[in-house]
Amino acid sequence: MKSTSFKNFIAAAATVLVSVGAQATVIDFESTGTPRNYNSLNYEIDGFVFNQTMDNIDLSSGSSWAGHGPAHSGSFAALNNYYGIGEITKAGGGTFSFESLWLKSWYNQQISGTITGLFQGAEVGSISGVFNGWTLFSGNFTGIDTLRISTSSVFLVDDISLDSVVSPVPEPETYALLLAGLALVGVAARRRKQREMAA
Repeated sequence: MKSTSFKNFIAAAATVLVSVGAQATVIDFESTGTPRNYNSLNYEIDGFVFNQTMDNIDLSSGSSWAGHGPAHSGSFAALNNYYGIGEITKAGGGTFSFESLWLKSWYNQQISGTITGLFQGAEVGSISGVFNGWTLFSGNFTGIDTLRISTSSVFLVDDISLDSVVSPVPEPETYALLLAGLALVGVAARRRKQREMAA
């Protein structure tokens, strides 16, 4: 086997470990809101679903809730009705990553909040802070199946940035294949060096 074949083998094995590509999604609630009203977020938005405590609410100047707004962008945001914990999962299951979101207090008072990324119930990452007006919470949680938003009072959330496709965790066989390829490249390099020294 020639050394270029080894290189091609390693390149192919390494490609298996690289991300299949992420589809960035920013959920802004504009396309699913009801003008001058609110509605339960019991439907899929851009490949994601929200738990039953979350509502989509119109915060524009003509709505009944304009005094609690404005939205971070546009006219609509999500509200954790009844003080509940907000949760986001991928429609149909699977993993995703969290980049950022904007939080605002419903009652325009300073409250605390925690954003947690979970995988099968175990914490992957968490960020906490206090906020009143629109505040950016940024994280880098990858390979999560649930994003949880927990605060000390009623909150608004808007412009949630998620990646809907995350690389699967490589199988043990993939690692074995890569290690075998690296070992073969090492053997070939050593033989070549021995031939050059003998010449």
